Amino acid sequence: PWIVVAVQFTYTSLFGAYSTYLFLRTGFIYGPLLAHSFCNFMGLPNFAGVPSHPRARVLTCAYLTGLLGFTAIVSLDAVVRTRLFHSMYWDERRGENGVADG
Repeated sequence: PWIVVAVQFTYTSLFGAYSTYLFLRTGFIYGPLLAHSFCNFMGLPNFAGVPSHPRARVLTCAYLTGLLGFTAIVSLDAVVRTRLFHSMYWDERRGENGVADG
């Protein structure tokens, strides 16, 4: 069915973008490798089973909290750009307007 292909294409593309971000940000292959292993182990959440779950509201809140938390952490990391990893692929010297500070 086309919906399965669309879902798989979407989450694979999003994960590919996140893995690329991890690699460029850290400069190490360990981050994307660990994230890929974790995602393979956990699998895709069963969103179709949420409405029939006995604690559907709690499960929905948990999904939304996880999604919002993940988005906030990645966004904060992209904006703040702490100098944790010293990646040769991620220029830490860029200023707010994208111009090197010096």
